[in-house]
Amino acid sequence: MKKNTTEIEKKLIIIFSKVFNTSNKNFNNFTEKSESLWDSLKGVNLLLEVEKKYRIKISPNELGKFNSFNNIKQILEKKINGKKR
Repeated sequence: MKKNTTEIEKKLIIIFSKVFNTSNKNFNNFTEKSESLWDSLKGVNLLLEVEKKYRIKISPNELGKFNSFNNIKQILEKKINGKKR
């Protein structure tokens, strides 16, 4: 059974809102390079929050792609939906 993608996205929006201290609900274009709010400390906090919330570990290969809302959402979809198979 696949976890609903919108459920993953909703939780991720909550995490991004918390880490970046913003009420912005549209993070689709939110990337490390385009956002001045995204510094190295926020990146680490984001990683820790995602790992804690979803009870997963981000691999070094995945870490290279951990640089935008959409990339992180794709990583989570693969990891979470992959566990169920």
